[in-house]
Amino acid sequence: RVMHVGVEANTQVTQGTLLFEVDPVPYRNAVERLTSAVTEAEQSRDVADASVAVATATLKQADARLTYATDERDRVTALFERGSSSQQERDAAVSQFDQADASVTQAKATLAQAKLSVSLATVQIEQANTQLADAQYDLQQTKVFAPDDGYVTNLQLRTGMLVGGGGSSSVM
Repeated sequence: RVMHVGVEANTQVTQGTLLFEVDPVPYRNAVERLTSAVTEAEQSRDVADASVAVATATLKQADARLTYATDERDRVTALFERGSSSQQERDAAVSQFDQADASVTQAKATLAQAKLSVSLATVQIEQANTQLADAQYDLQQTKVFAPDDGYVTNLQLRTGMLVGGGGSSSVM
């Protein structure tokens, strides 16, 4: 909505003269909303970074368990083959190995997912920053100044008129 028309028809203007001003409130609100969106996206990336750290530690822990389970399985299997261990002990060692192996696979998948979350959050930050830059530009454009010295002709713009991005109003 046009808040102020700073010129009159059939008058001369100099470069930098305020031609008209559009209500800045919706544009300011968009800047505030998108500033919050950038902050939210940055916090999402921080959470995703923390998830990567947790997943990395979980994978390290799972690798250690797999190493231990592998050694235990091999030791119990060797004892079983010499008759110094029961089938039940061997089966338990093999089962622990299988569980540890599955834990490593799961930890790797969780880490990959966490890394994707970081990438997604980074893209969301870039998008939010781009939208914020657009909104800041729109806010700056709520005051329209004469680009050069000239003469106002065919002035149809009035205070209270609605203006939009798709329409055109001849002011100069």
